[in-house]
Amino acid sequence: MKYRKSGSRAALSMLILFSVTLSGCGRGASMQEGIAALTDQQYEAAMECFDEAGKAGGMFSAYSEGDVLLYHAEAAVGAGQYEQAVADYDAWLSGEREGTDPGEVYRLRGVAQLYAGGIGEAIEDLLCAKQEYAKEDCSFYLGIAYLKNGEYEKALAQFSEEKSDSPDRTEIYYYEAVCREYMGDFGAAADAMEIYLEHHPEDEGAQEEYRFLKSR
Repeated sequence: MKYRKSGSRAALSMLILFSVTLSGCGRGASMQEGIAALTDQQYEAAMECFDEAGKAGGMFSAYSEGDVLLYHAEAAVGAGQYEQAVADYDAWLSGEREGTDPGEVYRLRGVAQLYAGGIGEAIEDLLCAKQEYAKEDCSFYLGIAYLKNGEYEKALAQFSEEKSDSPDRTEIYYYEAVCREYMGDFGAAADAMEIYLEHHPEDEGAQEEYRFLKSR
């Protein structure tokens, strides 16, 4: 009798283990499908896969809950769902995560905040990533955030730093032109827009803006 009872317990343990293993495999399969969709720029499909991965258990999966959140956020940004991306990054930062630098997540959340319209929050996150974690690729977005916030001198300082760090990022000259125009320096704005157009001659809106600046 005791032997049969012990056997039942062993069978139950094996059933639980098998169920959890299947759950972990489910997360892995959903994650792989989501990553493939993300690579193909099928962002909403990717988000659905990552949603399924989040529902599946992950004890035996190579992907943690934090991985699911970061991939889901990346897909949300691609889909233009910036507030969802911010929520994903919030969830990631609220837990104890391994394998990813928190500074990078602050940077990514700052960029998402910028496009979601949370300018103050974007500045706060990007400054945190830049100053506390020494993350790169913050100056460009900080400059845009300051520009949108009407802090033109701070914006120009960030743009100047970005030009030194990433001279191939020629779109910076467009934002510099806009910033200098708001400051009333039309000559310098025209010069910056001219440099931008040398690299982006197909931008008809910038061409029209350049003609306006030259007429002032």
